[in-house]
Formats: sequence, structure tokens, C-alpha cells
Amino acid sequence: MIQDKLVIVVDTSNYKATYSEEVPFKAVVTKKLDITIWVKSITTGKEYELYYNQILEELDIEDIAKLIDLSKYGT
Repeated sequence: MIQDKLVIVVDTSNYKATYSEEVPFKAVVTKKLDITIWVKSITTGKEYELYYNQILEELDIEDIAKLIDLSKYGT
């Protein structure tokens, strides 16, 4: 069960920058719905309603690999 599970948030672009914290950050899932998921930031305690593709836990491994394109690092 994903509820109460730790996830990594990678996108909060549907929130105003003045509210949202810098991504990525760790959060705990508080509620799981069909289309969205509610999480609570471990650092700030702020709550966010996000789509599943905005957290690493629910992304396909191929999508994670695209996010972590290691060819861009170490230059």
C-alpha cells in the first residue's frame, strides 16, 4: 500500500513558486486518489496534491532514467 509510504517529489509546477519548495524533496503519502495523490513534505510539513507522474515512486523505470540522464554530469 502506497499510503504512509515515503516518496520523492520531482515536480510541483502546478503550485505557485511562493508556496512550493525546491524539488526534489522527500514526502509522505497521506491520501491516494484515482488521478492525484496527496503528500506531506518531511522538511516543511507543507501538503501538496500532485499527479502520479510528479513523484518518483509511481514513475516507470524508463521515465526515471530520462530524469537522471547521467551523461549530463561530471563535465
